Amino acid sequence: MPTKKFRRLAAAVGTAALFAASGASADLVYLPADNALFQGSGLGAVNTLLTLTSPGSSSTESGAVFAVGAGLDVNGDALKGTSQYGLPSLGALGITSASNLRLILNATEPAGNSITVNQLMLSFYDSLGASLASFTLAGPVVIASTFTGIGQAGFAFGLDAAQAATASSLLGASGTPFADVRVGLAATLTDATGGPDTFFVGNAAQVAAIPEPSTYLLMFAGLACIGFTVRRRMS
Repeated sequence: MPTKKFRRLAAAVGTAALFAASGASADLVYLPADNALFQGSGLGAVNTLLTLTSPGSSSTESGAVFAVGAGLDVNGDALKGTSQYGLPSLGALGITSASNLRLILNATEPAGNSITVNQLMLSFYDSLGASLASFTLAGPVVIASTFTGIGQAGFAFGLDAAQAATASSLLGASGTPFADVRVGLAATLTDATGGPDTFFVGNAAQVAAIPEPSTYLLMFAGLACIGFTVRRRMS
């Protein structure tokens, strides 16, 4: 029976193989301007793809969620508890364009310490588990402050304009309905001393369509002013 050390090594090799098998160039980019759109999203409230936690005294955590036929599995330092992983379809996420897909990292580090996103690979699968396309991060991204508490900070990654167009073209040519395409992820985080650190999929179009609280205040103030004016005219 394999030892625990052997199983961990095998899982790590499996995750590394997922990165190595990707023929895609550096296509994912960090989008800090979108961070504010995805604050306060904790486990259970979002479509969590992957949850990682530092093994023992290590400061590196690596794992993946991927398709196995019509099902799914995880490896490495990924957790398999309720709401800790998934392989959602684009239709379930309400995403109709690759340009609106965001990978959101909710990092939980002691005292809000920094963390480095060393590797990311976003993968698309059909309903039977065949790989349709994969996109990777250009290079390590250092996030200086993670704040504290699950869901307190969302760090957004997405496809650049050229690669979003490439993704749409590849998915369209696959013959799989866009809504049925499933999303998987492989990730390696370094300088990680806490956890859990979670990734979920966000829809930039959906979030951007939700008015800011200041917009609601202006709207209510305008309605109150109109009501006051109408009341004066009727008196």
